[in-house]
Amino acid sequence: MDKRQMRITWNEYNWEKPSGHFWKKENQGNKNVPYENQYGFGHEEWIFNPRYRLKGFQFGYVRGVEKASLKTGIIDELYLYTKDPSNNYFLVAILKSVIRIKDDTREQRLIEKLYQKYHCTAIDELKDVNAVHTEILKTGLLPTLKFKWKDAIIFEEPIPVTIEDSKYRRYQPYKLTPELEKFANTKIFEKPKLKFLSGKSKNKSSYTISRKKGKREVKSLHVEILDYLYKHLLRKNDKSNLSVEKSIVNGKIIDLLERIKKNKFNFYEVKTSNSGLTNIRDAIGQILEYALIDNKINTNKLIVIGPADLKDYESKYLIRLRNIISIEIEYWYFNTEEKIFLKR
Repeated sequence: MDKRQMRITWNEYNWEKPSGHFWKKENQGNKNVPYENQYGFGHEEWIFNPRYRLKGFQFGYVRGVEKASLKTGIIDELYLYTKDPSNNYFLVAILKSVIRIKDDTREQRLIEKLYQKYHCTAIDELKDVNAVHTEILKTGLLPTLKFKWKDAIIFEEPIPVTIEDSKYRRYQPYKLTPELEKFANTKIFEKPKLKFLSGKSKNKSSYTISRKKGKREVKSLHVEILDYLYKHLLRKNDKSNLSVEKSIVNGKIIDLLERIKKNKFNFYEVKTSNSGLTNIRDAIGQILEYALIDNKINTNKLIVIGPADLKDYESKYLIRLRNIISIEIEYWYFNTEEKIFLKR
């Protein structure tokens, strides 16, 4: 089997649209500078966009596929990884039976109408992140590959991985290493598991303002609420039973986790909207996932916290929500003036 590993550019929108990269005009045309640092985007940043899906196939671009020497024009398994701005590596996806279509005139004609349909949308997406949108007028955005969407393994969150990237040239079609294949297979069959880690993270979500009497650090509202919540819960808890932005489940960091017993928890999710309904709406999907994704978790309560008190119709909505969900749900209003929590 032809198994490859290839690096794609970093993206913060799940490779559905460009997320923006630092670029300089003087870099343009310099082959020693990454393409995204020349023009502010990479063509592979649309590779998982559902609008470029046709008859069960996802169409997209990976530079390494274009350069690969293939006997059949097919890569049986393609492992995609990336590097974030802090030089951390992540495994993104495993694509099966990737077909190279760059030089296939029939395939290109088939897909051209679809790409033309969304051409203006792609231009707007580049403008949104201040990329050089005129570049795709020159290079085009037509795909170089296709793969069956239902067979692809795309990790919900990119998985941290160790890759000795120094010995690989950027975006080249390298043979898959046994180490990466073994690591990926363990992650494919790994069940979501809650990892409780007590303590409090050193949050850095703050900014400094200058006054005549000197500078003062101001914390974000999310951090401020978490800090007061931690202090509030410490009144009846040992530090070893509280976890602030340290515990993880299914790759997600939980705002605050309170251990009631050995494997019984209260989940807290902080939202900062001035609408109670918005806070509940934005939090409930996350907090239900945290509580239910690991079937060994014994959930005691789900608590949504926000700086907005509930209006009458919002309270009635919360009551109806409680009546249809077996897990106990609470909303705590954080009074920003008095720095107190009021259960609703």
